[in-house]
Amino acid sequence: MTTTTNYGYNVVEGADQVNIQTQIAPNFTAIDGDLKDVSDAAITTATHTLAGTVHQLVRDDADRAVIRFVATADMATGDTFTVDGVSVTARLVNGEALQTGAFKINNCVECVLVGTVLNVNAVNPTASDAGDVSYDNTVSGLTASNVQDAIDEVNTKINTTALDLSNLADNVETYVSGIISAGNTSITLNNAAILTTSFVDVYFWDTILAPTAVTVTTGSITIDIPVQANNVNVAIRIANI
Repeated sequence: MTTTTNYGYNVVEGADQVNIQTQIAPNFTAIDGDLKDVSDAAITTATHTLAGTVHQLVRDDADRAVIRFVATADMATGDTFTVDGVSVTARLVNGEALQTGAFKINNCVECVLVGTVLNVNAVNPTASDAGDVSYDNTVSGLTASNVQDAIDEVNTKINTTALDLSNLADNVETYVSGIISAGNTSITLNNAAILTTSFVDVYFWDTILAPTAVTVTTGSITIDIPVQANNVNVAIRIANI
């Protein structure tokens, strides 16, 4: 007497004396159990209906955990599921919750029921709307949590926040001029618009020169140049932005 390699069923050899009750009958019991395991692991079809926001699955074989169904309605974010009348938690195989478009009407959908968790073999669609793209507002301080709302919030702030630009044009176009007399090497120009934070452009009208130093203090600016034989006309433009 030997046994089969995979399942260990009894195999009678030529010289064996066979007892059907103790040597053959156990094979049938073992085969029955093994076939049931195969059946339980097989795919069963199920009918799918949508009642309100509840996707209802009714299996053809309630003992089988692997389920295939043809969707009769689209999946939407927030929808729930029942299997054979029992509420289950539906999720993608990666653990994410199902979102709008994970499956659509007439799609063939496969899933596996593990306890009360229905693992659906689907993929959430790539967000095509800015409202579906999450936004991290930690740095900006905005209240929006998706891109569309963030853009709208920034637009509202721009339209409703008053900007004081009343002095911008005057500041940008403030000019002060003077003459560095022949033989001298510097000139100090005074104007209340001059600040230590001012942007200052220096212009020499008569010649091309590079200042050796420019010293800015509140209310005045001193410009140093190499000694010149003739008078040098100089102007500065003051910008406070």
